[in-house]
Amino acid sequence: MTFKSIETILAEAEVSGALKRFEPAFDEDECEKRRLYLSKDTRNRIYNHPAHQRDYFANVRAVLKEYVIGEEIEDDEQFFKRLTPRRNPHLTDIWEIKITFAPKARIFGAFAGQDCFVAITSRLRDKCPFEDAMEKVHYTWNRLFPGHPRFRCWPLDQCITDCGGYT
Repeated sequence: MTFKSIETILAEAEVSGALKRFEPAFDEDECEKRRLYLSKDTRNRIYNHPAHQRDYFANVRAVLKEYVIGEEIEDDEQFFKRLTPRRNPHLTDIWEIKITFAPKARIFGAFAGQDCFVAITSRLRDKCPFEDAMEKVHYTWNRLFPGHPRFRCWPLDQCITDCGGYT
């Protein structure tokens, strides 16, 4: 078996369509400072939706854009939250991005490295079995990145740059 770097696997996953880099429309003074990859299912959910949900998903994409352009994110669990497994100790280093406007939702994934998040699945908050979402992240990660553990980082400032402290 040939060892592949995370970067090589990310590139191959993009070519295969398993992952797609989130590339929002940037203003003139904006650029990508952090990388966000979306699974095919997550990408379909935020881009292919009924017309009456257009504004909601535009707002979801705006939240994700804040991460990508390097906006300061407070380490107060209001944007990113590291999840703690209750039953399965293998479900470590899994995070959620919180969508806090109605309807509330969660985007689950893991860091592949500093400033590089892989979003694997999403759920509405009121229909959100966290352990199921964590299992999906775990198994999808192992399929996409065989032999590579999720990036272990905690607190959040070890995961992303420009992380504000919680006061």
